[in-house]
Amino acid sequence: MGKRFKVHRLPNELYDQIVSLCGQKELYTLTLTDRHLCCIATPYLYRSIQRLNSLNKTTKLLTSLLYYDHTSPLVNTFGINLVWFSASLLHQVSRTSIFFSARKVGTRKTFGSWDALQNYLTLLSAVLQKLVNLKHLQLIFEHEESHDENCARLLAGAKFQLRSLSSSFLLGPSLCHFINSQTQLEELHLSNHIPYLTPSLRNDSKILPLSSLSRIRTIGWSIKTPMQLVRFLASCTLPQTVVIDLTAAIYYDNLNIEDYLRVGPPSQTVERAKIDFGSLMKQECVASTLAHFPALKYLNIIFYTVTFSHVATVLQNSSKSIEHLVITGYFSEIKNDLKLTLQPLVDSAFKTWENLNLIEVAVKYNKAIWHCCFERQVVQSQESKATINPYVYLSFV
Repeated sequence: MGKRFKVHRLPNELYDQIVSLCGQKELYTLTLTDRHLCCIATPYLYRSIQRLNSLNKTTKLLTSLLYYDHTSPLVNTFGINLVWFSASLLHQVSRTSIFFSARKVGTRKTFGSWDALQNYLTLLSAVLQKLVNLKHLQLIFEHEESHDENCARLLAGAKFQLRSLSSSFLLGPSLCHFINSQTQLEELHLSNHIPYLTPSLRNDSKILPLSSLSRIRTIGWSIKTPMQLVRFLASCTLPQTVVIDLTAAIYYDNLNIEDYLRVGPPSQTVERAKIDFGSLMKQECVASTLAHFPALKYLNIIFYTVTFSHVATVLQNSSKSIEHLVITGYFSEIKNDLKLTLQPLVDSAFKTWENLNLIEVAVKYNKAIWHCCFERQVVQSQESKATINPYVYLSFV
């Protein structure tokens, strides 16, 4: 972006474009480098803070949210995922490094209290108390300390009302009381490492009343989530949408995918599903999904492969209930004509999927990501009508 004096000469409209393009990629670099850019960028960058996987950068951002009051009300989505961080969450925070990093943002300011900087969890707890407009929260930690009851207590007294929650904290009394206080909570995603409910907790309706669970319409889980917990919550919530992450299946031998799709009678109420198969993609995977969720109307399948043939594998299945099918992931680039490659597969799918009206496929073609939409024509013939639009393909060096 050039030197500082050149940056200050840029009009505000250009700042808006820079921020919208950069998005979350350079959040810390942008806000900790230039004061004027920080003032313009703040409403954009702080609205959605996701995928924070660096302890150092996360600590600096938390300090900025804590000591600069104009930033915390802007946050709508907040996510921390320190799965690969194995150090203690109770380690001492370096006050000196935080001070000299955070004071670059906005006006110079003397911190009134250092009590919140005792350790990482204390800092996180203090910040959560200030995020009054937060709607989506993700707190996932690999370290075993996050499975302790005391760790979940940092959510106590929070002023926000969430719509979605994803956490690795122990589902004990503290987290249950928090869930009970969230009257707008509609989505609950179970982390990879969340422990199972104790029998006493499951039988205590005062700690986790069914009335608080009945509001939840979406539950998510992964291959590492205890299925007993999934089935228990599914029986209480009767979910309409499920989000399943099976990407870790490649690390297990002789794994039966059906064990992680079987949720019992509540599966009859599921109408929408988003399933990430990762690199483990076979025709029986889709067949098992359709068999265990017979009422599905919307299905989003994600997988990663070096060939495009798996898209044909998905479309070779059949369903009486699916109305909208979405296929996304990473495929090899299509060399031939895009429409000629997809059209025969789609026409065949419309003949076998009885109620299917819309197919969406994201593919790589001509060095760009293309969004291909195929809609069944409302005529006597069963031929499909194709609409193919390219995504803007951005490459950051």
